[in-house]
Amino acid sequence: MQTFLLILGANCVSRAAALALSALFAYRTVMRFARFASGAACGMLLAISCSHLIPEALEHGLSEEGLGATLLISFVLFIVADKLLSNYAGHLHGIPRVKRRAALLGGQLAYEKPESHGVGSLFSISIGTSLHNAIDGIVVASAFMDSTLSGALVTLAIFAHEVPQLTGVFVLLEQTGASRRHAVLAMAFAACWAVAGGIAGFAFLSAVESAVGYALCVSAASFIYVVFAVFVPDMLHRERSKSLTDFAALITGIAFSICILAPLHGFID
Repeated sequence: MQTFLLILGANCVSRAAALALSALFAYRTVMRFARFASGAACGMLLAISCSHLIPEALEHGLSEEGLGATLLISFVLFIVADKLLSNYAGHLHGIPRVKRRAALLGGQLAYEKPESHGVGSLFSISIGTSLHNAIDGIVVASAFMDSTLSGALVTLAIFAHEVPQLTGVFVLLEQTGASRRHAVLAMAFAACWAVAGGIAGFAFLSAVESAVGYALCVSAASFIYVVFAVFVPDMLHRERSKSLTDFAALITGIAFSICILAPLHGFID
């Protein structure tokens, strides 16, 4: 019961905080450090995946062969699902300066010239965000099923990534013509899916404890996918100075995570 309450509380609090902060940044202030925050969050996701979630999956009895196969299958499924979802829920033409990308697992926004005079759909964006949140909820559940520290670290990393990403969604919705009230309500509804995903993940992993190792591995794959499918391509195609700033943000996130994980895994004496 304690683990369930932690999962429920982590998803509720992190989503509510992310929603409030992103709405504030999008509508009342200019989030000048959104890009750096997103890069640091990706660094955290990468470090937590490689130095914590994957080793924990092995400790839960997952074999090396099973680990490799699970990672491979996960990456392929994420590519297919992301493509399908991006085409349906994220490909919006005619929106001045903004185009949705990589909708499934924390996609970001690219600023471009308008392609037509159409408007985006609040409903379609809500679908993509809801599915993204449900996956995050399951990831948080699998982490808490491993340990409280794992759950806290994963929740923090997802929260850090979610704030700049959700800020971009609010900007996008405003440019599609959605009112602020409708945008906030839609994203609040989408946030509820993180709670639902957490509950579903807890129920399944409690019934099938042998699946915890696989769940941790899939969680790691999802984080790695976010970094290399969304952030890194953008970083490599930006101007040199901006690319270096992105890289510095990535390293900052990695260093922060390693400092937290070092005592746990004995990286330092």
